[in-house]
Amino acid sequence: MEKYLQHFNYDTFLQLVIIILSTIIIAQVVTFILAFIGKRIAKRTATDMDDKVIDSLKGPVFYTIVLTGIYMAMRILFFGDVIKNFTLPFFQTILIILWSVFLVRLIKILLYSFARTHRFKFVTIQTLPLFLNLSFVVIWAISVYIMFGVWGINMTAWLASAGVAGIAIGFAAKDTLANLISGVFILTDAPYKIGDWIVLDSGERGKVTSIGIRTTRMKNTDDMEVTVPNAVIGNATLTNESGGDTGKEYRVKIPFGVAYGSDIDKVERLVLDIADKNENALQKPEPRVRFRMFGASSLDYELLVRVESSVKKGITTHELNRAIYKTFEKEGIEIPFAKQDLYIKELPQKN
Repeated sequence: MEKYLQHFNYDTFLQLVIIILSTIIIAQVVTFILAFIGKRIAKRTATDMDDKVIDSLKGPVFYTIVLTGIYMAMRILFFGDVIKNFTLPFFQTILIILWSVFLVRLIKILLYSFARTHRFKFVTIQTLPLFLNLSFVVIWAISVYIMFGVWGINMTAWLASAGVAGIAIGFAAKDTLANLISGVFILTDAPYKIGDWIVLDSGERGKVTSIGIRTTRMKNTDDMEVTVPNAVIGNATLTNESGGDTGKEYRVKIPFGVAYGSDIDKVERLVLDIADKNENALQKPEPRVRFRMFGASSLDYELLVRVESSVKKGITTHELNRAIYKTFEKEGIEIPFAKQDLYIKELPQKN
């Protein structure tokens, strides 16, 4: 190496700088032409997918040209073929990482476009996280394999060792594997999707923000993110408040009771009037009052309304409860409460 460095002088350094600057200029021109032609083609399409692909492609093309120019300059000016043993694998590794990142972004752009346009039936909003995670794993697995080959590492022995180690890891990481398998089933079966409000059997309630291979994340009503292992969700009974045939509407139930002997026609009329006047309660489907059962000390009712956002469930429940209480108090309708009568059979005798 030292004998090659002896040839390094000011003129050689100046040539290197000129070549690098020329390479950067060429890279800028190529990316500009690529962007110009790509934008002209993208204008003919109705979606913005082409624009996103072109924007993602400019970076890898630019750095590929620059790195290639630097490598060729160093090879010609300094080391000749000797550079292959020192820096060629390094430059190749950088390029592999650059293009792997581009492929991940490209797959993400394509999958999101397919999910929005329904071009492929199996690519939907529900299955999108599954394909994103699988493509991420496959691309980086192939990239790592190529990088091992670039550095001259024999993968045969590594793969054989991985097979033996995989058995041991499988036993040690059975909980993680259970989460991974449950994540695949959740993504394919789609009991909920991103944006849905779900309630776990533990009572935890929140909006689903991410569905991963290992965990599901949701933001609860306190605006805190809760991470739940997929194996827990896979074995739990959960309620999807956004499910059913009502689209994005959310259910609100207001249980209340009135005393025996109350005018139930009047009660139902008053409560429906309260729901009609509430600005958060939707009128389609219209609010309903249902007589549920004869309770121990009351006639048990439920007021059923829908709101357009789960965020409004709390304030709507508050407003309806206040209005029902004030209206019943004004109209003289009794809201019963549990009472117990104590009968004394016999007083203790005084000695």
